[in-house]
Amino acid sequence: TKYLLNGRETDRFPFPVALKDAKPVIEYMDGWKCDISAARRWEDLPVQAQDYVNAVERQIGCRIKYISVGPERDSIIIR
Repeated sequence: TKYLLNGRETDRFPFPVALKDAKPVIEYMDGWKCDISAARRWEDLPVQAQDYVNAVERQIGCRIKYISVGPERDSIIIR
């Protein structure tokens, strides 16, 4: 989610010269061990999947409107 460089956290990708000194800051999240391909509503997703989508939204600063849950055309959740 970030890099630790010279004792400071940054969310910017380190310049290539500094990359060898940068350490990634990783955020771990709980996963889900179930099939979500039948989900068609936000509420059908496991809480862990909802948490993941919410975390991605916070990181990118943008709401995610479409969530694909499989390869079929109708395998999508529209929020």
